[in-house]
Amino acid sequence: MAGSPDWKVYRNGKYVAAFKHAEDAAAFVGCIPGDIRHGHGVTVWREAHEAFSASQSYDQAARIMEQRRFDAAIDRIKKQHGGEVPAHLAAALGIDAE
Repeated sequence: MAGSPDWKVYRNGKYVAAFKHAEDAAAFVGCIPGDIRHGHGVTVWREAHEAFSASQSYDQAARIMEQRRFDAAIDRIKKQHGGEVPAHLAAALGIDAE
């Protein structure tokens, strides 16, 4: 059985849609403005509050959303490990240990 879609769209604080792919969520909010969250947690896109509309480039919006999701995950790891990413996790993620 397939899992629940990860990209959740909220409009005026209400959950309105979910998508399996970031590009699809970007296309949706490009037409019907809203916020995109990864899961029900971190907001990764706020249409009308970004430098450009997702409707201008779904792919670029999706890349930004993916980067913000990754950055939020790194922040959670740092918080769990006293402000640093353990070396073994940094190596696995392809980042510098901090």
